[in-house]
Amino acid sequence: MEEMKCGFDRGKRRAKNLEYARYSDQIGRLRRKIDQLKEDEQANLQSIHELRNQIREIDKRRKSIPSVNLHDQSYRRFWYLRYADDFLVGVIGSKQEADEIIDRVRKFLQESLHLKLSENKTGIRHAKEGTRFLGYDVRIYSGDRIVKTLTCGRHTTKRSIAEQINLYVPEEKVKAFCQAKHYGNYDLLKSAHRPGLLNSSDVEIVSTYNAELRGFTNYYRLACNVKSKLNRLFYLAHYSLFKTLADKHQKSLKAIVSKLKKNGEHVLEYKVGNETKRIRVFKLKHLQLNPARTADVDVMPTTQIFTSSRTELLNRLNARRCEYCGIDTGYFEVHHVRKLADIKPGKTKWEKQMIARNRKTMVLCIECHRQLTSGELPSWKQSIYSKVESRVN
Repeated sequence: MEEMKCGFDRGKRRAKNLEYARYSDQIGRLRRKIDQLKEDEQANLQSIHELRNQIREIDKRRKSIPSVNLHDQSYRRFWYLRYADDFLVGVIGSKQEADEIIDRVRKFLQESLHLKLSENKTGIRHAKEGTRFLGYDVRIYSGDRIVKTLTCGRHTTKRSIAEQINLYVPEEKVKAFCQAKHYGNYDLLKSAHRPGLLNSSDVEIVSTYNAELRGFTNYYRLACNVKSKLNRLFYLAHYSLFKTLADKHQKSLKAIVSKLKKNGEHVLEYKVGNETKRIRVFKLKHLQLNPARTADVDVMPTTQIFTSSRTELLNRLNARRCEYCGIDTGYFEVHHVRKLADIKPGKTKWEKQMIARNRKTMVLCIECHRQLTSGELPSWKQSIYSKVESRVN
């Protein structure tokens, strides 16, 4: 691709559009006439007004055409973008040249790498039509908005955006996500509760919705229309959340919304021991539009950790009992491992206990936790309570 780019690119910039330049020259001459009339104290104001009307008419025709020659044969550009096994090639040139590039790429893949192009995904698209790449719609945009500007000491107007490449959120992706998460009917804008979450606690339900919405939104936050396109999805998701909580507690929707609403936000309060904690329902206004610079944006959130009430961390913390030695007084902490596969069976008692329970977390007293992190947790300290509960689970 680097060799193709070096052999394809030519020219520093596109040639000027002669018709656009002719209109600019006419406007320049008329403005100089106006400046001369302004210096003459006996000048007719009606003449200045007529000249300004002529400038407006000419400028209107000038703004309807491009300022450069879009078909300039002396200007060519080649761009290449790849992510994993998907790649996108941008070409400023003719369709015939684009066909030649595809043929060269197909030949190189078959002969040198022994790979084949996916014919379903391979094709030529005009920039105005756009194409799908990594779940985004990529296409150019030209705005109709006219902005005021200061050019060479003179106030004038110009077009705000012309032929700018932007990323867009596809409508079908949003609709498919809404259906997959069972938020409701996307077309009719009718939300629905989720029966699969009724056995979970309020903390787990809100955390599940937050993780799903935050993960999907963070992936598409590079799109220029992310907030306008996801507004419908968030409406359905929030009312799906409220209906799920209302169905769980057998209360009205209005009562649930009033209970959660605090200072313009929807916040769930819960207790861990004597401490009151809060979870804020994720909304579009909480989205930070700064571009993501890490690979975490591609990782879809795992909400399975919120759906198993038997291993609910909140209940285990409120139990105020060490799950290893069984002590029920003092300060408690949670030991967490990244994944159970990292624990090698047959080593220590606490590792066997976590594997038997199929849990990645263990609530420990402060003494047991410090001994565990330092590798000095003795096996004799495991209580009868822990052994019995481990066998039951």
